[in-house]
Amino acid sequence: KSIKKTFSNDPKGYEELISWAKRQGRRENTEDIQFIVESTGVYYENLAFYLVDSGFKISVINPAHIKAFGKSLGSRTKTDHKDAYIITLFGMRQNPDPWQPPAPKYRKLIDYRRTIEAYQKQKVMIINRIKALETRKEPLNDIIAIEKETLQKIEEKIKELKKQMEELIENDPDLKKEVELVESISGIGKDTAMLLVAVMEGGKKFSSAKEAAAYLGLSVARNQSGNIEGKSRLDKQGPTDIRKCLYLPAVTAIRWNPIIKNLYERLLERGKAKMVAIGAAMRKLVHIAFGVLKNKTEFNPSLG
Repeated sequence: KSIKKTFSNDPKGYEELISWAKRQGRRENTEDIQFIVESTGVYYENLAFYLVDSGFKISVINPAHIKAFGKSLGSRTKTDHKDAYIITLFGMRQNPDPWQPPAPKYRKLIDYRRTIEAYQKQKVMIINRIKALETRKEPLNDIIAIEKETLQKIEEKIKELKKQMEELIENDPDLKKEVELVESISGIGKDTAMLLVAVMEGGKKFSSAKEAAAYLGLSVARNQSGNIEGKSRLDKQGPTDIRKCLYLPAVTAIRWNPIIKNLYERLLERGKAKMVAIGAAMRKLVHIAFGVLKNKTEFNPSLG
């Protein structure tokens, strides 16, 4: 039986969800409750951590798997209610493994990075507003002064967050070594190295480089019908904010990393679009980062 119920994505909504789930469990005469959610960007994370901290089992499923499962059922309708039903059915039939939250230090690194990114977006917006105000025929100097004061406060917050992130790494020898390993890859700076270490949990989160790339939405989704081969594209599942952070490092690696440069040029010679080749470069960087973390050895371009 399908029961439709909506909850807000905040602690109050999480408590209401838990109370509701317990009532359903009592009706079924069971205390064994397992939650199934899609790994949709960052939206599932707070709920996942809340449920685990509350002692519940939760499985986090790649949306691509849910989509494939839905197609196998012949489902063509897409609504929130229908999606929730398919996710529930997936959990009942597949009995997926419980989700294991990352170690606190990796979770904290990602939270630092995302908070800094949020402040940097605010910073750009304020700078643009100041420029717009200053170009007016009669500049609004009082408002400009307020905006500049706000901008200074945001810059101070970014600086403090970066300092705390650096201290977190410096005070943990293992974490520091993992960041240094990924930073040894040509094209990857410290910020990206910290992010990849956090996402891969030092190389322990994924069993293969392919799995890591798939989690970040960097796998290639083929488009084929019969004998007709359409354009391939990145599947773009997983955390969008983290995937976007790999674009500039990939562009840099195309210039300075021989492995990435050769891959990029080969794809262009085969007629691939520039963005497809950059996507492949992003995926290759993830593969290399996984390798150095898994093997605990610095990047060696001669082994590519």
